[in-house]
Amino acid sequence: MTNPSQTPRPAKTPARSSARNDLDRIEATGNPWWAQAPSVAMTCLTVTVIPLKLLALAADTAVSVCFLAVFGSVGLWYIGYIPDQTVAEVLGSVGQRLLGILEGTGLL
Repeated sequence: MTNPSQTPRPAKTPARSSARNDLDRIEATGNPWWAQAPSVAMTCLTVTVIPLKLLALAADTAVSVCFLAVFGSVGLWYIGYIPDQTVAEVLGSVGQRLLGILEGTGLL
């Protein structure tokens, strides 16, 4: 067994100044702070645009549901699940509303 007092100790390195430590840390990053500016700008733009994307997604979903409702109703009427009398009443009321709007604007 070796005596612990006989094992060689590593040589002490001189204390480095704080300024040199900061310089080493900055050099270790590999690029200056302004090199990240395009990435930061793109991230800010993405965060700003997210609400608009969500609004567009909600509007797209609403249009899809309306499309499905209209063509689903036409399909159910064609198959016979919705009687002709009900379709005539609904279309008549829609026609009356459109006629009222046109008369109110003075086009007719």
